[in-house]
Amino acid sequence: MDSLKYCFFCIAALILVISIREFENRFALFIRMAVSVCITTVCASMFATVFEYINNNALTVSVGEETAEIFSSMLKMTGISFIGCISASMCRDCGENGLASLLESVCKLEIIILCLPIIDSIVDKIQSILG
Repeated sequence: MDSLKYCFFCIAALILVISIREFENRFALFIRMAVSVCITTVCASMFATVFEYINNNALTVSVGEETAEIFSSMLKMTGISFIGCISASMCRDCGENGLASLLESVCKLEIIILCLPIIDSIVDKIQSILG
């Protein structure tokens, strides 16, 4: 039920931003940024918990080393997508749509780079089955 608490926190911040924006737009921007940083920190701590859990359990389950590496890569990709999405949203809030698009492109390319060893592993498995 923590998500309900975070939703109320964001709605309260939204009300504060809307009421302050009428008087001083600069302060509203700082409040949005502070709330975004707080929520991003919460997401990072939650993601770290998930990453630690899967990292510990992947070693105890009798799966191959490649499977544990694939899980690790998938978690990294998920983290990159969350961080990229949140950062791009912050850029869009500041009116920097071009910067947000570039940031999303960089994150997508980093995810593709993380996929390359997995693709190599799959191709090797297929070649060993066929050949």
